[in-house]
Amino acid sequence: MTCGLEVQTTKADAIQPKKDECSISSPGMVTSLGSDGFVEFTPTQPNIDVTIKDCLLLPSFGFSIFIYPQVSTGTIAHYVATSASVSEFSDFLLTLTNGMLEVTLNIGSEVFSSGAIGVLNINSWNLVVFGFDGAVKKLHLSKHGGSRNQMKNDLGGPLSVPGVLRIGSKQGTSAPERFTGRVACAMLFDEKIEYSQANQAIISFCNSPWENVPSPGKVLLAFIIFT
Repeated sequence: MTCGLEVQTTKADAIQPKKDECSISSPGMVTSLGSDGFVEFTPTQPNIDVTIKDCLLLPSFGFSIFIYPQVSTGTIAHYVATSASVSEFSDFLLTLTNGMLEVTLNIGSEVFSSGAIGVLNINSWNLVVFGFDGAVKKLHLSKHGGSRNQMKNDLGGPLSVPGVLRIGSKQGTSAPERFTGRVACAMLFDEKIEYSQANQAIISFCNSPWENVPSPGKVLLAFIIFT
């Protein structure tokens, strides 16, 4: 069974399942990125779903994840809200296409894209970060060695909750565009985040023991995915 491990207690009801509702498939404590602290997607385990509950207000938000892609195309993460008004973001989609990263937000009938950056390293660990700043309506996507920013003044928000965050494939499609490879240390933020501001804090956090570890930087809501 795969589950989400909450890091902080200040938003204790925001993520399901809880650690005490989960069964860890490997004995001992999950300790660090690159050991047993990752998920490897296979045909028998194509994705992971984590429920984000409605105790949050997300006018600004962010997401970070370590990925180890083994092919150059696939869906890394896809969040879909249970329902959303025309002025709220109903979903976000983080994809890898021919080695190029892109994140898109949907609000009403409009699609807001970061534009593509790349090329991502295959068969190695990569930290990917994106964030939306609700105050200035800026979408930021970054990895080591590259970033994109897009602004749209009339864009709405916030991100609608509750919803389901799926790691490893797209939701609601017969062609899920599955991610092939490993992921680790996925974190959802209730503030904007940019790679240049947070990468060292995230890297240090993800390579530390994951029991009672302080969260990095401005992270107010965090979870870790493991098997």
